[in-house]
Amino acid sequence: MSIKIARVPQIMQMESVECGAACLAMILAYYGRWVPLEQVRTDCGVSRDGSKITNILRAARSYGMEAKGMSVSLDAMRKQGLFPCIVYWNFNHFVVVDGARGNKVWLNDPARGHIAVSRSEFDDCYTGIALVFKLTEAFTPGGSKPDPVRYVRTRLKGMGSAILLVTLTTAVTSLAAILFTSSGTVFLDRILSGYNTEWLIPLLTIMLILAVIQGSIAILNSIYLVKIQGKTAVVSSSRFMNHLLRLPVRFYSMRSTGDLQMRQIDNESIVYAMVVQLAPVLISGIMLVLYLMIMLHYSLILTCVGVCAVFLNIFVARFISRKRINATRRLSANAGKMYATTVSGIDMIETIQASGAENHFFSRWAGYQALVSNDRTLLSYINEYLGMIPNVLCQFANIAVLVIGIRLIVQGDFTPGALLAFCGFLSAFMTPVSQLINLGQTIQEATTQMERIEDVMRYPEDVEETSGEDLPENIDIQKKLPGRLEIKDVSFGYSPLDPPLIEGLSLTLEPGKWVALVGASGCGKSTIAKLITGLYPAWSGEILLDGIPMEKIPKPVFHNSVMMVDQDMVSFDDTVANNIKLWDNSIEDYEMIMACMDAEVHEDILSRPYGYHVMVQPGGKNFSGGQLQRMEIAHALAADPTLLILDEATSALDAQTEERVISHIRDRGISCVVIAHRLSTIRDCDEIIVLDKGKVRERGTHQELMKLDGAYAALVRSN
Repeated sequence: MSIKIARVPQIMQMESVECGAACLAMILAYYGRWVPLEQVRTDCGVSRDGSKITNILRAARSYGMEAKGMSVSLDAMRKQGLFPCIVYWNFNHFVVVDGARGNKVWLNDPARGHIAVSRSEFDDCYTGIALVFKLTEAFTPGGSKPDPVRYVRTRLKGMGSAILLVTLTTAVTSLAAILFTSSGTVFLDRILSGYNTEWLIPLLTIMLILAVIQGSIAILNSIYLVKIQGKTAVVSSSRFMNHLLRLPVRFYSMRSTGDLQMRQIDNESIVYAMVVQLAPVLISGIMLVLYLMIMLHYSLILTCVGVCAVFLNIFVARFISRKRINATRRLSANAGKMYATTVSGIDMIETIQASGAENHFFSRWAGYQALVSNDRTLLSYINEYLGMIPNVLCQFANIAVLVIGIRLIVQGDFTPGALLAFCGFLSAFMTPVSQLINLGQTIQEATTQMERIEDVMRYPEDVEETSGEDLPENIDIQKKLPGRLEIKDVSFGYSPLDPPLIEGLSLTLEPGKWVALVGASGCGKSTIAKLITGLYPAWSGEILLDGIPMEKIPKPVFHNSVMMVDQDMVSFDDTVANNIKLWDNSIEDYEMIMACMDAEVHEDILSRPYGYHVMVQPGGKNFSGGQLQRMEIAHALAADPTLLILDEATSALDAQTEERVISHIRDRGISCVVIAHRLSTIRDCDEIIVLDKGKVRERGTHQELMKLDGAYAALVRSN
């Protein structure tokens, strides 16, 4: 049975966890509802663990669609006309099925693009679960298709002078080329024929001047394009990084570092390519009309031959472009994965070698490398072999013009000089056409990179800084808060469509007091720490510092007052001093030294040849884990906070060193929230809160909880 293949628009996933959201966005777009992927991602409740089928169906219904999941075979899909639909693929992925015909199944894969697979491959990968959709009266088309031109226009802001200069130089060069070609006609028809031999010296002088002008402009363009490249790199990189650094932590939890680095590189190259290619095209339209009028002046028949070649070129270019887009999308996605895998492998080299996992890691890396290599080979094939077709068509057009032109010369309707000039103008006519076609192809092929960059640039920044107008009069926005923490009935989770991970949490921490959060792994301790530091916004409830809601506190005041140290030890390739100060010139050297002394790392630093000016090697390889952890604590203490969150911050320290560090922190009178498993770290806290699946199970002092002989006592005995 022959079924029409649905033409479902292609929307690529940015990360593997959002394949379900991307598939739903494609289904919506197919029916005329264009919704940004970031919005569908939110509607589907995509979290660090991906999205559930129930959430995808719920999101589809919210747009006015009848959606249901069912166990159905491919033949049943065909008979019931369920295409397009979403299927669960390999138990770890979602794809859209556009249709099936014969032994082929057409898929719209958010990771690979439009592909056709055999029936046997489909049967091997299809899990038997499909999500099918029907429109209801509540469904309303709307939204707009992603527009690459809008992206280009946005990215080229501030580049007007560069584009204007390249446009002017292109115009002058084109006019010089017209005059040079016309001079060739005069030379052949008037001078070589003997009619006006006295024109030889003036004509050669003119042609020499035109050649000098063209050469000078070419040199000027080359020099200026280098400057444009440098400026676009600085501007685009600065804009990208400035926005990236202001995105919430949730954004980073679903994206790899290596992939973001790839997007940064693409951002630089695309903007430069747009400037270089767009500027000449601005004048190409005018020159195209001018060349066409000149060619018509010479010969209508020969002009028709050239125009036919142009239309054939456009048709072939569109055919090649469709194939090139899918290949580029797959290459971009797989290259990002390979780059991210390479970066993580280098970062984890000690663990990999200690575990003897070199072969396993290499196999994983080689798999991505093979995919990238195959994609590059396919793209090269499309560029090299299919890309030759337009050039071949141009050659055939030139041959046809020569044959017809010679026939016209024999008939006396044309002169050799006119034929020479026409061939020159035809070549010049093809140049702006090629530029326009190439620009269209560049924009289409760069769509994937644009989508990946826009995924970053469209993501809303973290809560904007407040002015501090709502602060009490006795609090200076240049100083610190006293350090009182109050959490009122807070609930939070990583997926808005799932039950909250933290539910109804309340606690009060007075200035200088300590509270400990304990419980089994995954109970929400670290999540609470991230809520207190503002890395994630609470779903409900309030977090107040000294009676002020967190969102109303200006960021300088908040970061001067609250610091967190977790168990992840991060270092920069810079001096020890800059790693502790993080380039904050407001921290005096004596404050840094006092912080290092309290963190018990001062002596270790002074034992190095250059002390605080010694360079920290990549990954902190020239320091031990305990030293790096104490440097992290020193960084927090150097800011002299009034509230400190320690999330397993002393896990790499021995018991004696840990005891001294904790004692020094207590001496500073800092309010502290402690997350730890060691009894010695938490037993002296003013309050201990035992968490179980995000809810408070027990709370009290060490002695009170031991008397209860409940969950806390069991944890103590197990330790």
